[in-house]
Amino acid sequence: MLSEVSWILIIASLAITSLYHITIVVRAIPNLKMVKGLGEKHVFGSYIHSLSLVIPSKNEPMEIVLGSMDMFKNIKYNLSNRHFSIVYVLDDDLNYVKNLISKADMVEDTIVILRINGLYRRNGAINDGFRFSYEENVMVLDIDARVDVEVIESAMRCENVCVFPWRTYIRYGTYLEEAVSFMTNYGSWILYKLRSLSKLFIYPLGSGTVYRRDIFVSLGMLPPDIVQDDMYLGVKLLGYGVMPRISLKEYILVSVPQDLYALRIQQSRWSYGTIDVLIRKSIKEFRRSRLDFWTRLEAFFYLLQPFFTMPYTFGIYLSLVSSIIEKGIGIKGFMPLIFIYILFMALESVSIYLFLRFEELYSNRKALFLSGRTSAIMSLISPYITINAIYGLIGRRLEYRITPKIKMSSKMDTSIVITILLAILIICLSIYNHNIPMFIIGLQQIVIGVYSAIRFR
Repeated sequence: MLSEVSWILIIASLAITSLYHITIVVRAIPNLKMVKGLGEKHVFGSYIHSLSLVIPSKNEPMEIVLGSMDMFKNIKYNLSNRHFSIVYVLDDDLNYVKNLISKADMVEDTIVILRINGLYRRNGAINDGFRFSYEENVMVLDIDARVDVEVIESAMRCENVCVFPWRTYIRYGTYLEEAVSFMTNYGSWILYKLRSLSKLFIYPLGSGTVYRRDIFVSLGMLPPDIVQDDMYLGVKLLGYGVMPRISLKEYILVSVPQDLYALRIQQSRWSYGTIDVLIRKSIKEFRRSRLDFWTRLEAFFYLLQPFFTMPYTFGIYLSLVSSIIEKGIGIKGFMPLIFIYILFMALESVSIYLFLRFEELYSNRKALFLSGRTSAIMSLISPYITINAIYGLIGRRLEYRITPKIKMSSKMDTSIVITILLAILIICLSIYNHNIPMFIIGLQQIVIGVYSAIRFR
């Protein structure tokens, strides 16, 4: 009995994810070819607004901040006839900022704000950035985000709230970076570009969203107790009936975590922060929204994504219990479940194939390897996503943790150690008790653990 439940739970996670993705893809297909041939440069509007870029930063390597300043120096030179300012909000010590300014070659309309007390962390930094800028449109960017002239020009044409989807850049070319880059690009395509083509509600991105100043102020700016600011602002916009628009041609480039430790921090924060917004902030906004019922329902379902890993996590740990107490279980009765598992894997592969066809970022061969690595990564971090989703559900208060921009350690990550130890226990116990279905799960986990230990160091 427990063996069947374990397999069903593992399949459930894959089923929910693949069905959600393929539903979005099928709904967007009629518009995909139109976008592929789209030649227009700007999609937001014809009127050019003044623009301010708000860039919060804390404890970042100085070369990253200087690189950002150099990038905007070049953009300023090419947009000398346009008015936009850059506001850096730094939660660093005075000596760091003095050293930075002495090395920086800053252009006109660049403001550096030093926040001595760091009040309300990132949320406070963004709010202060808005207070010290006066332009009509304000774009929030991470310190290591990369933009070009076309992005800035499009941001100036934004009429209310506009989102630039992400594409990634890689610093060191590690196996982990490549896999997370693939995962990010694929997610940006489905969850932003395709959902926009499907006329669904688009949540802002924490980096790369443009707000008309009066709209942001009317939302009440960012409260201090919110961890996932993009989801919070999305819920508030939905409550006001504001549908953000998305750029179909321009992207911003974002970096990806350098190691599993940084990825765990990033995904744990997203999981906790999203469910926290869902539980504490969303119900009132969904009720009062003027948007139609189905749009609101899908937007609500979007916030449930951290729960998608929960059945998988429970299924894996339940398999350990099953391998202990259930004996003499053969494989024959599990063939339908294995077939269903393969079926949903194939369904997700269809979405990935269409991503490769329309975005043309990867070869089919490369994508095959990256998909395997991505699956291994998701298996490793699923327990952390699940635990933090539960924390958000029960109302446990957690603070905002910054994703490290540099590799923190060359040691084997805790998630790999746990996966290997769990797999060894499941394999040994299932062999002892002749539980073949649990042996298969244990074998899958040991392959993931050993592969990750080799590739993700």
